Amino acid sequence: MTWWRESEGYHVLFNRDELKTRSEALPPTLQTTEDSTRFLAPTDPDAGGTWMLSNHYGVTIALLNLWHQQGGTTKQTLSRGQLVLSLADLQSAKELSSHLHSLQHTRPFTIVALDHSCIRAYEWNGTEVTEVTPSPPLTSSSYRFQDVAKSRLRDYQPITPNSAAEHWSYHRGREDSTSSAYTVRMLRDDAQTWSTSRISVSDQATHWEYLREFPEHSSAPELHEISLSHSLSHSH
Repeated sequence: MTWWRESEGYHVLFNRDELKTRSEALPPTLQTTEDSTRFLAPTDPDAGGTWMLSNHYGVTIALLNLWHQQGGTTKQTLSRGQLVLSLADLQSAKELSSHLHSLQHTRPFTIVALDHSCIRAYEWNGTEVTEVTPSPPLTSSSYRFQDVAKSRLRDYQPITPNSAAEHWSYHRGREDSTSSAYTVRMLRDDAQTWSTSRISVSDQATHWEYLREFPEHSSAPELHEISLSHSLSHSH
């Protein structure tokens, strides 16, 4: 996960890596909460949740698994994807902390909330919640986490701040490069990057570009785009 701000809003890029045995996620759709908050989110059909959403208040929520933190978690009763969905009504990133409770049977994660003025992030290690100061890139990996994180940080450091093209290239990989466990567009025997999301949020709207990958990255990815107006009167 990476992000940057501009005068007119902010941008978030996120690669979702998952096991090849999981069901394929569905691209972002427009959804509405019981409190009438409209939001965009992809759907994980296995658990019915999501790893990321962006709502009409201009708040974006993203969750990364903390594979290397086992914590005290025993059985899972609340999926992490359902936790993200439960935050869809947030009107600001600052509200995130007051909604992180009853996590005892939730597996470890890092969760990030962004809005037009601030960013908040917390880690749950299976035992306690800790506020952290996030800086891009945020990395999650079930394989050799420290080595993978160092590799991805090293590749990120030359990027020009606020360069959309360079961030996109970072997440998608150079065309002449080979995907591996260490690259951001990841490919392993048991898992791979299944999508890259680019969310652009202004005062007026949220625009989500979603690249859906094919197994083994065997074909060019499929682009899905969807927008959400921040006015209460309409969306498209």
